[in-house]
Amino acid sequence: MNPTASMSEIFEDPIVNAAFKLAAETLKDLGSFQPFGVAQHANGEIRYIYACDSLEEVPEATESMRMLQRIFCIQAESGEFVGVAFVADATVEYNGEKTDAILIKIERLGSEPIDYHVTYKLDSEANLLRVGDSLVNPGGRCVF
Repeated sequence: MNPTASMSEIFEDPIVNAAFKLAAETLKDLGSFQPFGVAQHANGEIRYIYACDSLEEVPEATESMRMLQRIFCIQAESGEFVGVAFVADATVEYNGEKTDAILIKIERLGSEPIDYHVTYKLDSEANLLRVGDSLVNPGGRCVF
């Protein structure tokens, strides 16, 4: 990852980039975020998808991911979505220690799924998000 790149240039994939950008901005501003999704339409348009319409009725993270999966599967079957990402705040073991990470699970029509864990440290007093390494692993298929 290029530490001098602007947030819009960090990842080449537009879905991963959109997912990372919103997660990082929300972490910096609010200190945490609820799971959300990012979808790419057949025409290339990128859009954010949320499991609920109201902050008053936020489901548990696991239920949010299930709800997003249902939404993604319906839209993918109709041919509307050609790529999706599930995005969540996670903890990973890295260099022998547990650390916070932004999890981006991406699936695209016709390609292998990939899981990104982008490590970070949040300094809420300075309103600063320090982005670390990006861990990339094969992902699991659940939409396409």
